[in-house]
Amino acid sequence: MVLHIASIAFFLATLIPSLHMPTLRQLAHARALARLRSFRLAARELHLSQPALTRSIRVLEDSLGVPLFDRRPNGASPTAFGAVFLSKAEAILLAHEDLVREMQLMAGLEKGSLCVAAGAYPSDVLVPGVAAALAAKHPELECRLRHGNWREAMAQVIAREADLGVADISEAVRDARLETESVGRHQLFFYCRAGHPLLRLRELTLPRIGAFAWVATRFPSRMIGVLSSHRSRAGTVDPVTATFVPAWEVEVIGTAKRIVAESDAVGGAMLTQIERELEEGTLVVLPYRADWLTLDYGFIYLRDRTVSPATRAFMEECRRADAALTVREAALQKRYGVGPSKRERKRRRS
Repeated sequence: MVLHIASIAFFLATLIPSLHMPTLRQLAHARALARLRSFRLAARELHLSQPALTRSIRVLEDSLGVPLFDRRPNGASPTAFGAVFLSKAEAILLAHEDLVREMQLMAGLEKGSLCVAAGAYPSDVLVPGVAAALAAKHPELECRLRHGNWREAMAQVIAREADLGVADISEAVRDARLETESVGRHQLFFYCRAGHPLLRLRELTLPRIGAFAWVATRFPSRMIGVLSSHRSRAGTVDPVTATFVPAWEVEVIGTAKRIVAESDAVGGAMLTQIERELEEGTLVVLPYRADWLTLDYGFIYLRDRTVSPATRAFMEECRRADAALTVREAALQKRYGVGPSKRERKRRRS
């Protein structure tokens, strides 16, 4: 790792003779400006004043003797010199970040840091409790939690912005850059508001449920085989990503519940997520079980990156929390009469 940084630094030194080499801070400033194309936005992200960032980039360009950015009224963009410089700068910054991370790993869990990117469902039912338990056991640990969808969790892990993803893994298992570990598989159920027109029907079918807008996070491609055959109000298939986009795409379960409770839209959730509303009678589980509608989530992390003690501790807490969640879900399914279907019971026995 150290040799890798040194070789890149030597390349830059021979390529662009100057009085001094650019600092890591200057490289980070240039990277942020190239990505955001705005001195104002880059300064905000870097927690600098705009004049300070402007001076930093100007000093960097003066030391190299070439312009790195073209300044225009609508923003800044890299020059030809800047494009070459930034490609090498990115490699140096990533190598430095990995080097610092490896040194932190040697310090152990108590001095470690962690960034977790979680999908919508784990963010709601699992991650808050796991984070609380980990904070109580390891008060010196630093942690950043990011919430979104399973696609964002994958992207953040690949970009090294997150150490660990906790989300649906059905897409991640096909990416050679990633390692995945299954944690849990939980049934999701359609739900609606009390008094919904669907509750008056004698028999429910998927087309009938699909006649109403669905509120949920984006469905992974493993469900396309079922959903693509139904042209409905529920949502549409994205031909580029082969994912099903609900009519109301949301990443926060609380938002989905609010929309469902105050409209004729239909949502999908674990019973644990809507337990309070079921008890209050504001939401109702639809008497239709779709065995394909499941949360198959797990861990996502880079294949060529060392898993830190903090990450392993978080993963272990997740496994414990999922075991408790499984027990709770089974009890609620029995209570509300939506246990395994005949097909599912047969599958489990085989």
